[in-house]
Amino acid sequence: MLGHLLGSILGLILAIFGTFALGAYLATSRAGHLGLVAMALTVFGSALFLPGMGVSAFAAPEEGQAYLAGIEEFEKLPNIFADTAFAATSLLFVVLLYVGNVLLGVAVWRSGTLPRWAGVFWAAAPVFMYPLGLVYAATIGPARPRRRCSWVRC
Repeated sequence: MLGHLLGSILGLILAIFGTFALGAYLATSRAGHLGLVAMALTVFGSALFLPGMGVSAFAAPEEGQAYLAGIEEFEKLPNIFADTAFAATSLLFVVLLYVGNVLLGVAVWRSGTLPRWAGVFWAAAPVFMYPLGLVYAATIGPARPRRRCSWVRC
């Protein structure tokens, strides 16, 4: 949990601060308006991602321990409203982060003060990250534990 808290949540908080700094810097450039809009979209998407990370860091380990202890009420009581709201929020933060980061890359390109290659990389990163992440999740998926097999049977 500590690694998740420091690595993921703190990292996202620092990314939000960095996005604010980039937006403030771009505000005085030729792409000022675009930079501010892109900053707002990106920060809003990042902020929507924080509750899911909090659940992952704090609630999911407790649920896993309860399941391992034989308490299976978590599976018996599905909450359709909460699941639907989480799915909608997840879709919204992915779209906001995608669009916001692509627009930040375009704003860096147009700024005239930052190197254009930085804008290219910034705009290209979400274009590759999100579609390739979906392909990875649909095909390979997360690592699964291997079954231990003996020579006789598996």
